Amino acid sequence: IWSSNKIFNPVSFKNNNYTTLFVSIKLAKRLSFGVTGGIFSKAGYNGDVIKHKWGTSYGLFMKPADNYTIGITYIDLPFRFADSRRGIERICDETINAGISYKFYKYSTLYIDIRNLNEEEQTPKRELHFGLENNFIKNLSIRLGYFHTKNSKYSPEGDVYSVGVGLIDFNQLTRFENRFTHNNYILNYSAVFERMRGKNTVWHFLSLNLRI
Repeated sequence: IWSSNKIFNPVSFKNNNYTTLFVSIKLAKRLSFGVTGGIFSKAGYNGDVIKHKWGTSYGLFMKPADNYTIGITYIDLPFRFADSRRGIERICDETINAGISYKFYKYSTLYIDIRNLNEEEQTPKRELHFGLENNFIKNLSIRLGYFHTKNSKYSPEGDVYSVGVGLIDFNQLTRFENRFTHNNYILNYSAVFERMRGKNTVWHFLSLNLRI
């Protein structure tokens, strides 16, 4: 991401992106169903742009107890975009992924995700991701993450670390009955550090979440 002494290089950015819309339906007090739709775009080899390719994902969110949650999602990416989320997010097309969060202290939550539970031919498969979130200060979240990659045609063996912050919990700005069961930060930043076979890479991510 560092090019010509600039942190952000906007060349081709408008042609290589995806935009998502998420809808969640509360089925019961501790059970929700969600659907995400996304429009994917990227520049072709000849400079042409592939537009309006639609992908979806479906998920169940369960909260068996006040201090832990379980999530299961199915990812269905559009044709020619099957690898678009594999590199950094480690998410494969047509796969089931699961996650568990456990709040072991008033301000601290442990997260464990498992990538690709069902596709034996896809890489990664059954890859564990670990995360830790601390909310010692109101409207501020400090996050740490780690996962290990195995050697494959998509990535060499290595370790990936991340550190991030979240600012302004949307739950603090809305009525109690409209709050999420988990923190929902409006502004999020994270830095991801990859160490793979002697090659070090740093990625920066910034996201803005708006809730209707």
